[in-house]
Amino acid sequence: MTNISRSNKINIIIKDLSEGASLDFFYERELICWSDSSLEMIQCIRYNGTHTGEKITVVNSSLISPDGLACDWFTDKLYWTDGEKNRIEVTSIDGRNRKVLFWNDIYQPRAIALAPMEGYLFWTDWGDVPKIERASMDGDPNTREIIVSDDIFWPNGLTIDYENRLVYWADGRLHFIAVMDYHGGNRRRLINRDLDYPFAITFFDNRLYWTDWKTWCIHSYDINQPQSHPRELFHGEYIPGSKYIVYSITT
Repeated sequence: MTNISRSNKINIIIKDLSEGASLDFFYERELICWSDSSLEMIQCIRYNGTHTGEKITVVNSSLISPDGLACDWFTDKLYWTDGEKNRIEVTSIDGRNRKVLFWNDIYQPRAIALAPMEGYLFWTDWGDVPKIERASMDGDPNTREIIVSDDIFWPNGLTIDYENRLVYWADGRLHFIAVMDYHGGNRRRLINRDLDYPFAITFFDNRLYWTDWKTWCIHSYDINQPQSHPRELFHGEYIPGSKYIVYSITT
């Protein structure tokens, strides 16, 4: 797991990950959290920009393929998807009060993202019936709604623009990054060229950042200044899939 500065200097934060799958951070608590599919664990570590603490195991049982992870900084919780157990779960940041939220009609959940201010939970599913769903973070089944069900194949990454109440997502098979509102409306393709296999995606300061599973690159795109080509921030042996970095990305 690495930190890349504005000057593209790489600082390795955590080494020897077995099979890191997803990543998020808890700014106020100075926590970086990730899931590991090989160890079947969710772990966190304290990192203040210079010092790295000891690994903290949050979940280490009844996990198989925790492909997506999201921190809820409002109520100190972690949400995740399990692509083998086909369910959405939540736990408090200390690993207590664990609960399965959704398990019906879920085929291969991947990415997960939260809008805590509105209490929304979003996730992608790239099973036999690919889709993107939205529901209440408290798991109320009556709030569950499919917001994308067409022009979708491998919905990998998912990220939120909180200020403008927008959802961005990447499709690894159809090679595009799209944007829509929280209800699935006003949907449009934002980037549909120079994408080989977009995987994880995140949004910060009007820029999108994503990893590419085929090119082993981290790319960026300024949504306020449309470019003919995305910018390549980093290319190297650590991106993505080596033991030094998870497949995911966060800002």
